[in-house]
Amino acid sequence: MIITKLTPMTLLMCAAGGALGAIMRLGVAFYIATFKHVFPYATLIVNATGCFILGLLIPLVLNKDMLSTNAQAFFIVGFIGALTTFSAFTLESYNLLKAGAYIHWAVNIIANVFFCLFALVIAMKIVE
Repeated sequence: MIITKLTPMTLLMCAAGGALGAIMRLGVAFYIATFKHVFPYATLIVNATGCFILGLLIPLVLNKDMLSTNAQAFFIVGFIGALTTFSAFTLESYNLLKAGAYIHWAVNIIANVFFCLFALVIAMKIVE
Protein backbone atom coordinates (compact mmCIF):
# COMPACT_ATOMS: atom_id res chain seq x y z
CA MET A 1 0.00 0.00 0.00
CA ILE A 2 1.29 3.38 -0.91
CA ILE A 3 -0.90 5.74 1.09
CA THR A 4 1.50 8.55 1.85
CA LYS A 5 -0.81 11.36 2.91
CA LEU A 6 -3.94 11.36 5.03
CA THR A 7 -6.47 13.92 3.92
CA PRO A 8 -10.06 14.34 5.08
CA MET A 9 -11.18 12.72 1.80
CA THR A 10 -8.85 9.74 2.33
CA LEU A 11 -10.32 9.23 5.81
CA LEU A 12 -13.86 9.52 4.44
CA MET A 13 -13.11 6.99 1.69
CA CYS A 14 -11.66 4.58 4.26
CA ALA A 15 -14.75 4.95 6.44
CA ALA A 16 -17.11 4.45 3.49
CA GLY A 17 -15.24 1.34 2.35
CA GLY A 18 -15.23 0.03 5.91
CA ALA A 19 -18.97 0.53 6.21
CA LEU A 20 -19.61 -1.34 2.96
CA GLY A 21 -17.23 -4.16 3.93
CA ALA A 22 -18.84 -4.51 7.36
CA ILE A 23 -22.32 -4.64 5.84
CA MET A 24 -21.22 -7.31 3.38
CA ARG A 25 -19.54 -9.28 6.19
CA LEU A 26 -22.75 -9.21 8.20
CA GLY A 27 -24.80 -10.22 5.16
CA VAL A 28 -22.58 -13.23 4.45
CA ALA A 29 -22.70 -14.27 8.11
CA PHE A 30 -26.51 -14.10 8.21
CA TYR A 31 -26.89 -15.93 4.91
CA ILE A 32 -24.48 -18.73 5.82
CA ALA A 33 -26.08 -19.06 9.28
CA THR A 34 -29.34 -20.14 7.63
CA PHE A 35 -27.64 -23.43 6.73
CA LYS A 36 -26.94 -24.27 10.41
CA HIS A 37 -23.38 -25.58 9.99
CA VAL A 38 -20.99 -26.24 12.85
CA PHE A 39 -18.04 -25.21 10.70
CA PRO A 40 -17.48 -21.40 10.45
CA TYR A 41 -17.94 -21.18 6.68
CA ALA A 42 -18.83 -17.47 6.69
CA THR A 43 -15.41 -16.45 7.99
CA LEU A 44 -13.66 -18.72 5.51
CA ILE A 45 -15.71 -17.28 2.65
CA VAL A 46 -15.11 -13.62 3.54
CA ASN A 47 -11.43 -14.19 4.27
CA ALA A 48 -10.80 -16.01 0.97
CA THR A 49 -12.91 -13.49 -0.97
CA GLY A 50 -11.09 -10.58 0.66
CA CYS A 51 -7.72 -12.12 -0.16
CA PHE A 52 -8.82 -12.65 -3.76
CA ILE A 53 -9.91 -9.01 -4.08
CA LEU A 54 -6.65 -7.92 -2.44
CA GLY A 55 -4.75 -10.03 -4.95
CA LEU A 56 -6.55 -8.21 -7.76
CA LEU A 57 -5.78 -4.78 -6.31
CA ILE A 58 -2.17 -5.07 -5.12
CA PRO A 59 -0.67 -5.43 -8.63
CA LEU A 60 -2.69 -2.40 -9.69
CA VAL A 61 -1.03 -0.41 -6.92
CA LEU A 62 2.50 -1.78 -7.01
CA ASN A 63 3.03 -2.59 -10.69
CA LYS A 64 0.71 -0.25 -12.51
CA ASP A 65 0.10 2.64 -10.10
CA MET A 66 -3.57 2.57 -11.13
CA LEU A 67 -5.24 3.10 -7.74
CA SER A 68 -5.31 6.56 -6.22
CA THR A 69 -4.67 7.08 -2.52
CA ASN A 70 -8.41 7.50 -1.97
CA ALA A 71 -9.19 4.30 -3.88
CA GLN A 72 -6.59 2.42 -1.84
CA ALA A 73 -8.13 3.76 1.37
CA PHE A 74 -11.62 2.75 0.22
CA PHE A 75 -10.90 -0.73 -1.15
CA ILE A 76 -7.78 -2.05 0.59
CA VAL A 77 -7.95 -0.51 4.06
CA GLY A 78 -11.68 0.12 4.44
CA PHE A 79 -13.59 -2.48 2.43
CA ILE A 80 -11.24 -5.46 2.68
CA GLY A 81 -10.22 -4.56 6.23
CA ALA A 82 -13.85 -4.65 7.39
CA LEU A 83 -14.90 -7.59 5.20
CA THR A 84 -12.20 -9.96 6.35
CA THR A 85 -11.78 -10.70 9.99
CA PHE A 86 -8.88 -12.38 11.68
CA SER A 87 -10.44 -11.78 15.08
CA ALA A 88 -13.55 -13.79 14.14
CA PHE A 89 -11.33 -16.53 12.70
CA THR A 90 -9.36 -16.65 15.96
CA LEU A 91 -12.47 -16.71 18.17
CA GLU A 92 -14.15 -19.39 16.04
CA SER A 93 -10.99 -21.49 16.12
CA TYR A 94 -10.83 -21.13 19.89
CA ASN A 95 -14.49 -22.09 20.28
CA LEU A 96 -14.00 -25.19 18.12
CA LEU A 97 -10.98 -26.19 20.19
CA LYS A 98 -12.81 -25.55 23.46
CA ALA A 99 -15.77 -27.64 22.26
CA GLY A 100 -13.45 -30.53 21.49
CA ALA A 101 -14.16 -30.31 17.74
CA TYR A 102 -10.52 -30.98 16.93
CA ILE A 103 -11.08 -31.98 13.30
CA HIS A 104 -13.15 -28.85 12.62
CA TRP A 105 -10.54 -26.77 14.46
CA ALA A 106 -7.68 -28.09 12.34
CA VAL A 107 -9.64 -27.88 9.08
CA ASN A 108 -10.67 -24.30 9.90
CA ILE A 109 -7.09 -23.16 10.45
CA ILE A 110 -5.66 -25.01 7.44
CA ALA A 111 -8.52 -24.02 5.12
CA ASN A 112 -8.38 -20.32 6.02
CA VAL A 113 -4.62 -20.10 5.58
CA PHE A 114 -4.55 -22.21 2.39
CA PHE A 115 -7.59 -20.74 0.62
CA CYS A 116 -6.70 -17.15 1.49
CA LEU A 117 -3.13 -17.52 0.27
CA PHE A 118 -4.35 -19.40 -2.81
CA ALA A 119 -6.98 -16.73 -3.56
CA LEU A 120 -4.39 -13.95 -3.26
CA VAL A 121 -1.88 -15.69 -5.57
CA ILE A 122 -4.49 -16.60 -8.20
CA ALA A 123 -5.89 -13.08 -8.26
CA MET A 124 -2.44 -11.54 -8.61
CA LYS A 125 -1.70 -13.89 -11.52
CA ILE A 126 -4.97 -12.84 -13.18
CA VAL A 127 -4.04 -9.16 -13.01
CA GLU A 128 -0.40 -9.61 -14.00
